[in-house]
Amino acid sequence: LAGMPVHAARDAGFFFEKAEHADVFLMWKVMDFGLVDWSVVCASWPTITALTIFSLMHAPINIPSLSISVGTEVNMNKELVTHGISN
Repeated sequence: LAGMPVHAARDAGFFFEKAEHADVFLMWKVMDFGLVDWSVVCASWPTITALTIFSLMHAPINIPSLSISVGTEVNMNKELVTHGISN
């Protein structure tokens, strides 16, 4: 982060405060699946699938395309890791 230690960046307001430890499964314990309208989930399944496929294909197609367009060599591993972190 531009040579700034993480604790200094956190103190400057660039990062949120550290979260308290929470149960990893808390969301699943409080979620009442009886309230879910499963017909809506099933109806939107094609859209969910299409968005998943698009997001998986987006970076591997667009990074080399942009590299060719601007005439710059890119490190695909670094770009894909950065894309994964940002998501």
